[in-house]
Amino acid sequence: MNRRSLKDVAAPMVGKVLTLACLTVWAVAAWGQASTSLNGTVTDPSGSAIRGAQVSIVNPNTGFTRSVTTSADGTYVFREVLPGTYTLTVQNTGFSKFEEKGVELRVELPTTINVQMKVGAVNETVSITAEAPQLNTTDASVGNTMGTNEIENLPLDHENTVLLLSLQPGVTLTSDNEAYLTSSYDTRAGMVNGERSDQNNILLDGVSNNAEFAGYAFDGILPTTPFSVEEFRVTTSNYDASQGRSSGGQISMVTKGGTNNFHGSLYEFNRNGEGEANDWFLKESQLAAGLPNKPTQLVWNNYGGAIGGPILKNKLFFFFNYEGHRQNVGASVLQEIPSPLLQDGIIQYQCDTNLEDAGANPAACNGISVTGASGKSYTIPVGTYALGPAQLMAMDPLVLARA
Repeated sequence: MNRRSLKDVAAPMVGKVLTLACLTVWAVAAWGQASTSLNGTVTDPSGSAIRGAQVSIVNPNTGFTRSVTTSADGTYVFREVLPGTYTLTVQNTGFSKFEEKGVELRVELPTTINVQMKVGAVNETVSITAEAPQLNTTDASVGNTMGTNEIENLPLDHENTVLLLSLQPGVTLTSDNEAYLTSSYDTRAGMVNGERSDQNNILLDGVSNNAEFAGYAFDGILPTTPFSVEEFRVTTSNYDASQGRSSGGQISMVTKGGTNNFHGSLYEFNRNGEGEANDWFLKESQLAAGLPNKPTQLVWNNYGGAIGGPILKNKLFFFFNYEGHRQNVGASVLQEIPSPLLQDGIIQYQCDTNLEDAGANPAACNGISVTGASGKSYTIPVGTYALGPAQLMAMDPLVLARA
């Protein structure tokens, strides 16, 4: 009888499950991806176009490579390229090899790099290191792109990355209250260049992340924590049909991904009541009751971690982010309570002391006495009049109708 241990049976099953899970994750990531483009012209020292030059881009972090050849007018185009930092290489017979490192391709931001080759041997290389982000000279779209440094360090309420929209020029807020985050009624909150907030379009890795039936300006269906987002771009005007489906701002977010090197981070943001000033009204009520001057409870703690790396080098990668929120926040409440006279059924009001008014009787307001529902008698201050329970009951229409 052939016996197999539980380990022998489980190992192939676990391997199949892990393979299926990896393929599923890869398929989901590939279904919708935010992209960008790179284009330019390759010329010789005289400015004439070079046809058939080999143009390549390489992402050293993931091993991604793509190559094209220049057309008759010397132009090249890379479409649907994932955002990242690339190395651009141009080669052609009779010219030195051109290489530019650190080319940043940002989401929804077409980049143009024109290359002028130098005459020389093929084994010679002209290297250039990109320093400043490339400008968009392809179309007339206007927007702003934020990278990892800005996203992770700018303060955000609820750690919601979509709130970076509120920092863009031309965006209008109607309130600093948290209610505007999920307001379905006032579409003025989050207007971009005068367009209502329900006209904004939120994309996450190229897939719609809009609350379609609510039209929220600063909140998407899926949560986007700052440490899970690689890039954040808002295009406010002059975008074409490839970016926008509506008249508001076009928000594109790109999630982080794994690379050939393992990388990760741990973080925590903690806010507590140390050094917080007490509310003035709460302080006065505490002192009046003989209690210590102590502000309300405040603990706001956000913490988490991220890790990414290769599964198959240059082929398959993973990235994982977790963030937890722990909040313990107290608030003081201002309440209106009845005065002792009103609690005993007595309504007190000021007398009309203007003798020119018809019916004015200042003499009736000179220290009258009124009996409350408890049977206690009160002396009303001069200048005010009061009605006790017996007088109020006599004014009740139901009591008068029964009489």
